[in-house]
Amino acid sequence: MRIGILGTGAIGAELARIFSAGGHEVAVANSRGPETIDADVLQFGAQAVTAADAVQGRDVVILSVPFFKVPEVAGLFASVPDETVVIDTTNYVPVGAWNVPSRAWVRARPRACGCPSSWDGPWRRRGTRSWKAP
Repeated sequence: MRIGILGTGAIGAELARIFSAGGHEVAVANSRGPETIDADVLQFGAQAVTAADAVQGRDVVILSVPFFKVPEVAGLFASVPDETVVIDTTNYVPVGAWNVPSRAWVRARPRACGCPSSWDGPWRRRGTRSWKAP
């Protein structure tokens, strides 16, 4: 499987190692450029690429960036085909922390609308696809 990962923090780096060790073709990117990605992230064969390259031609794209960085990468998803699975591991930051209105705003960003969120926190209303801060 061809997997692209945006973000090389704790979650993105670990997923890059796990998937590449499992034999998947993994492309990983961060905000500072491919030359700045730590060698340990690439130790099992993942390739360091630009953010634009990480989302193109992939079966799965994993969004694993800090919540306040989502607006910076949202535009990359405009050309991602509908058949590409997009998984969001972004941790929600409560309203006001970075002056972001709500988790619903993240859900509405281009292309990632309706994508699975693997870190659905306590603000998720049980049995619904909507969000409400406590």
